[in-house]
Amino acid sequence: MGSSKNKRDAAGSLQLDLREGDSVQHLWGTADGLLVISRWRTCRIRTPDCIDPDRQHSDAPWQQSIVFELGTESPLVARSLVQVQEVLKSVWPESDGRRSATFDIAFRVLKALLTLDRIINRIRTETEAHVEVVSASIEQYTVGQAPKPIPPILTLEEDFKSFALEVRQCLNHMTDIFDLIDAGVSPGRFDLAREKLKKKFGEDAAILRMLEGDARWIELWIAVANTVKHPKKTERIVVNDLRLLPDRRIQLPTWQLFHSTRCLDAPQALLESADIVIQNLLGLFENLFVVVIDQVLPALPSGLQWVLDDIPEAERDPKCPQRYLLSIGMRNARHA
Repeated sequence: MGSSKNKRDAAGSLQLDLREGDSVQHLWGTADGLLVISRWRTCRIRTPDCIDPDRQHSDAPWQQSIVFELGTESPLVARSLVQVQEVLKSVWPESDGRRSATFDIAFRVLKALLTLDRIINRIRTETEAHVEVVSASIEQYTVGQAPKPIPPILTLEEDFKSFALEVRQCLNHMTDIFDLIDAGVSPGRFDLAREKLKKKFGEDAAILRMLEGDARWIELWIAVANTVKHPKKTERIVVNDLRLLPDRRIQLPTWQLFHSTRCLDAPQALLESADIVIQNLLGLFENLFVVVIDQVLPALPSGLQWVLDDIPEAERDPKCPQRYLLSIGMRNARHA
């Protein structure tokens, strides 16, 4: 019985949709096609056989899709996805399931970080636009017994609450990294990670010491996210728009947390605290990855050792500002 599949010419050429001056930095095969990361963009390429495996269409195209409008020049991309993949290439062969699983974790963490970045940039853009309007007629909004009301940022509260939930989601993605060391941390339960790790490795483990240093802000944002998701009469989030203070200064957006265990009743600068938590999440993920991968590095021949370089920010390559680089060096030799 003859095959109904159409013949397809394996040869062909592909013109990547890159902006002028851009260049490809990395090409990685994934289960869902070829991931192409340039300096300014991340794309996915799928072959005709990938999108039409039954060969119903002899002229099926190469499918290009834009994954992120950011590439290796973005610290978020460089210090998560690129950094993880470059380390993994030195540790496990491509056929090792741990490599693809860890790459998937990094990909999900990056997506969450970029979602947070988009939300806060949207709030920042709206805030700057409103500040410009108010500044152009500042006396109308600050002078007199009843000054003109400041135009509201209509989606501010909704955006901040979405931001808080995404912070929790980003933390939850990170819990999967503990599977590499069989720590028994349930997926999505970062709030229980320290107790599980303490039982397995003891209180003096490096990973515990690292998490203790981040415990305060992690617990705060878990409380914020839980309060957003499950508000109570005694536990709530208050988001304050631009407002006129008693001394007639205009205050930029702030937020407050009223909570039984984590209370921040003093207004917190919304943009500044959001920027800080994004950087905290990025630093937490790369540090977690480094500490965990250190536990599973394969043995090397006598005289050799794994060397992890922590590159100072001022010395990082602007085309791909990775923080960590893994290499192999001579044991007991001084590493520059």
